[in-house]
Amino acid sequence: MVASKTTGQPADPFARFALIPIKNLLPHEEIVPKRIDEILQEIKDTSGVPAPIVVAEGSWVVLDGHHRLEALRRLGAKRVPAWLVDYDDSAVSVEKWPDAKVRGSPTKKAIVARAKKGVLYPPKTSRHKISKTLPQRVTPLSDLF
Repeated sequence: MVASKTTGQPADPFARFALIPIKNLLPHEEIVPKRIDEILQEIKDTSGVPAPIVVAEGSWVVLDGHHRLEALRRLGAKRVPAWLVDYDDSAVSVEKWPDAKVRGSPTKKAIVARAKKGVLYPPKTSRHKISKTLPQRVTPLSDLF
């Protein structure tokens, strides 16, 4: 097993933790502005990010954590804690939230294509589920600047 360059821990072929330059990340959904204030306050109160965002490795598309990403962007962070996952792995599935404002269920291919074009879905359109466990991990805010 190969050791991860970012953590020194054994590399997992499905997911690895990394601090990703914020400028590299591509959202695929819009955010709900009133949620940002709540998340900003939580990050400030704890001086940390309670959970890494989830990103498709290679495409840099944000799968989960758009609001945490935006909160960190507003704080001026240079990096974002992320689980980089193999988006093609069957352990990652996507479905539509029950109250989503779009027709049909978004597909992985459509999500990546829209993110790359900057054509965002409305908030809470896609719901990514991961059948493998990603460990809990709090990242100190000081690691992100």
